[in-house]
Amino acid sequence: MKNLILIVVTLFLASIALVIYGEAYNFGDMIAFSRKIRCPCKPFTYKHYAVYVGSEELKNKLENQDIFHLTGAASNLLRGEKLSDCIFSELAKEGDHKLDNYLDELWKNDGKEIDVPGIKKRIEEKYKNCGSWVPLTNNCEHVATYVRYGLKVSFQCGTSASKIVFNTKVSKKMIKKIKETLNAPTCESSCSLSRGDKSG
Repeated sequence: MKNLILIVVTLFLASIALVIYGEAYNFGDMIAFSRKIRCPCKPFTYKHYAVYVGSEELKNKLENQDIFHLTGAASNLLRGEKLSDCIFSELAKEGDHKLDNYLDELWKNDGKEIDVPGIKKRIEEKYKNCGSWVPLTNNCEHVATYVRYGLKVSFQCGTSASKIVFNTKVSKKMIKKIKETLNAPTCESSCSLSRGDKSG
């Protein structure tokens, strides 16, 4: 009986550790990181996105790298590099995060499955080949949804950025379908900073 209790406790602690350290994610999962920029009147909020790759062996990925994302820093320019690009990084260095596969329900309803070979192919296609970072039309969420689903969209729901992102290469019919699936006629309805809010 003691052995059984010990096994149960060990499995329980292991499951907690998996969640805390992010290993509970599956290959290809989209991960969201809440971010905030301090502005004079009120904070500007947005989400950074990455795709979880875990310990999967992929071309150009180092052993300790477990996410793929479009990222960059102004310091890159000083080194003569591009401002931003799609690269592999470490989840542990990115701060608080959560699973955000928000198009999975739509995929399931349409009878589609997450295409793991397709994800690997799109990662290889986009590695250091994302084009210039443009917050409105080519941001980290556009890249993450493209890698996971093969569909390049960004909604930034629940953030200030929801008002400024565009999906220029997706049909209006598909955008409407996604919003209905998300149960959000517009992202602004769930945004904490509505256009009519003058407080703060």
